[in-house]
Formats: sequence, structure tokens, C-alpha cells
Amino acid sequence: MVSLSYNNQTIALTFDDKMIFAYLQSKNIIVVVEKNTAPSSGPDNRDNDEDDSKKTVTYSTSDVSKCGAFFVFACGKYLSLWKLMKLKLISNRCLQKRANKVRFSPNCDSIVVADKSGDVFLFSVKNPLDPGILILGHLSMLLDVIVSPDEQFIITCDRDEKIRVSLYPNAYNIQTYCLGHEEFVTSLQLLPHSQDILISTSGDGSVKLWDFKKGNLIQTIYCSPTSNATNHEDRQSNDPTNAIVTSSSAQLKNDESLVCFTVNERKCVVIFKIKGWSDNITHEEYTLTLESEPIDILMGDENILWVVLFEEHLRVEAFTWDNTSFKSIENVVLSEIVSSINKDLINVKKVTSKKDMIPLLFKRSFDNVKDYLKRKNDRLCDQNEKKIKIDTSDS
Repeated sequence: MVSLSYNNQTIALTFDDKMIFAYLQSKNIIVVVEKNTAPSSGPDNRDNDEDDSKKTVTYSTSDVSKCGAFFVFACGKYLSLWKLMKLKLISNRCLQKRANKVRFSPNCDSIVVADKSGDVFLFSVKNPLDPGILILGHLSMLLDVIVSPDEQFIITCDRDEKIRVSLYPNAYNIQTYCLGHEEFVTSLQLLPHSQDILISTSGDGSVKLWDFKKGNLIQTIYCSPTSNATNHEDRQSNDPTNAIVTSSSAQLKNDESLVCFTVNERKCVVIFKIKGWSDNITHEEYTLTLESEPIDILMGDENILWVVLFEEHLRVEAFTWDNTSFKSIENVVLSEIVSSINKDLINVKKVTSKKDMIPLLFKRSFDNVKDYLKRKNDRLCDQNEKKIKIDTSDS
């Protein structure tokens, strides 16, 4: 599973069990193949929910700490913590279930892990051998998790259309729910210039802005197949082409931010320039057309958009914002870094990404009523035919 993570010094690209680190200042590119062997002191992480030995897809997710000192990589049921600049492995811990999302806490002392069974665990950075502590749970698969910058709240979203806002780290105290999506919630972002506003995306093709502390919906924007806002009535439910897969954001001005999205089966990145505050929010919409469908995106410093693409092989592209659109980067150093990364990716002919999960996240619907009415109609027809035959024979 392809995952991008970033701080102002390093960009990390992970896929399957491999990690590529690009150090932006020194221009060094380092490739690491992670061998996920269980630590001898760790717990037995085997469970009977699925036979992982028969799987061909390796799900991985990663994050770079805000302080730039640490990197965390979850591959399957293992969580590895690294010192970023020296690429020194600190610990390798076992998970009870596969991690769907990992994030560092804002003060970089903890790792938040959201897993496929709906649980969130907290792992210590200072004590790298300690097992995780369960802090909250959903009844459905978790797809994203974020911790507010003031570390007062932890926000989680799941396959069952729910967004839960809990107190952090005592997450058994639920602040509120943000309810309104009609399909699974794929990603969560805090609006960079106004971090009291939550941005959520969903398989129903909608982008929703929330006052997350109160659970109030501020605005809903739908992305249509032509990348323009559209009415909900014009959309078809359970249509994978509506699903928003990933999102990333960056602040432009004190009252203005860029929020970028990828939409399933679309060869473009949809960009919203969002202005204003909760009582008066406006947005402008733009589109960055690409040669192939993007599988992950990340907004970095200086409004640089990093895009991972896959057609014949995996590759990375970078674009810079010029007030009205994204253009290919002209910075010589960044161009060299992109070229160096792509040299290491040219032999990667097969990867999995978050968009591969989209069709599996839609719930199957069964029209039992239609079958019942058909059987009832057939039964009534048979009864009428028998009655006609009896009446005919009597006459």
C-alpha cells in the first residue's frame, strides 16, 4: 500500500515493505527494505480473523513526526519506529490487528494507531518497547485518525459513515459525533488556517466542513465527474467513481488554505481554495490534470504538491502553486530529487494503494422485498389459475 509522509526536511515514500527517504537539504536518497520479523519479547500477534499467510496484498502506512526526529512505519501487524536522520531502527512492536492509519501526536511523544477492527492504540515513543494502550474503539473498520494540535481531542472516522470526536488521551469521554455522510469516511483534515474546522471526505463524493467541537455541519461540497460542484440528487449511490480517496492541505494566507483531493478513477487532483472562517466560508475550485490516476498526494512546505502516480511503473511528480493553478516545479534541487526517486522506482511494476480498497468499502445491499413481492405475485397467479380451472370444471 503506497503512503507518503513529509516534514520540512524529509519526504518518505512507503509501499509494501519498502521505504524510500529523500533528504531535501542534502539531496540524499536512501532505500530501505523493512524485514518485519516479530521481536522475541513481543506478544504473539496471531489471530484467526484472516489467514494472513494467504494474502498477496501488504497494507502499509507511515508518518513523519512534526519535530522531524522520528519516522513510524506500520506494515501488516508490525509497527517500527525509526530515528529519521540516521535511519536507525529504535523498536519493532507487534499489533493485534493490521494498522490502517498511524500518526504521531503533535508533541511527538506518542504514536496513534487506528486498526482494521475499529480500535485505536497509543504507543509510547519515549519507551519504545512498551506495548500499546487501547484508548477507544468503534464497531467498524477505522479509516483515519487525527489529534488536534492542542492535544485536547482525537478524531476518528470509520466505514459506517461516522466521525467521532473524543477527548485525548482519555478517549472514553466522547465530545460529540459529526454525522451526515452517506458512505464510509475516507480522510480527515483540519483546515490549516482555522483549525477549529474539520474537513472530511467520503465514498459518497462529498467534502464536508464541520465545527467538530460542537458536531455542527458548516458546509457540504460535492465533486461531480466533471469536477464541478453538483446536487446530491444527481448522484448515484454506491458508485465507486464518486468516492474521494485521499486528501491533503496547506495554508496559503491567514484566512486562506488549499485543500487537495483525489477522486477514484479520475486522472486529476481536485483543488479547493477555501477562504474565511466558520461563519463565512467560500471556496474556489480548480483541477490539476495528470497523465494517469494519482494514488497518493501530499502538500508540503512552500505550497509544493507531491503526487504518486502509477501506470507502467511507480513514479513521483511535484508541482508548485502559482495562485491559480499548480505548475511543474522549476526548482533545480527539487527536480533532481524527483529524478533520483524515480530512478529507484522504475522497476516497481506492481503496487497496491488506498484506491484499491474503495470497491470493498461499499456495503452490499440486498433487495429482499423485491424477491418477496415476485414470489407473492407468482403465488397469487397460481391460485387464480387453479380457481379458474375449478370454476370451469363445475360449469
